[in-house]
Amino acid sequence: MAFAGAAACIGFLPWNLSARRKLFLGDTGSLFLGLLIGAVALIVAGDYESVARPEMIPLFLCGVPIVDATTVALHRVLARRPIVVGGRDHLSHRLVLAGLTPKVAVLALAACSGATAALTHAYVSLQGPARTTLVAASWIAASAVIAVSLRSRVYAQRD
Repeated sequence: MAFAGAAACIGFLPWNLSARRKLFLGDTGSLFLGLLIGAVALIVAGDYESVARPEMIPLFLCGVPIVDATTVALHRVLARRPIVVGGRDHLSHRLVLAGLTPKVAVLALAACSGATAALTHAYVSLQGPARTTLVAASWIAASAVIAVSLRSRVYAQRD
């Protein structure tokens, strides 16, 4: 399941990175992909029942979408905007507003997803205080990303 999802994403990537950008994933594809990632994260967590607190594994694996959703929801609430209405306030949009090209923004988020996979591996491999330190550092880093993202002015103009 994970391999098929990853292959589909890799096959779709050239369409997102092309100069013409004629094909986008859309809500249905994004929701299905999110469901697939969540299901795989839960399956992986089930494989590590011997790890203390295996419920942390999906949180690490889904770190980028969790930070993105948290940032968007908080920013919309603070701006008194409806949470369920779409907009250009996701992390990818914020990176482009900060000066990155769309290609670099996509690659930066892909690198962040790779980093969360590495953190998941480290979480499973480490024990005791090292694991606790990893969790604490990850929460601090995620909180810092959210705090910095909330400062960006994505609502200067109406969407």
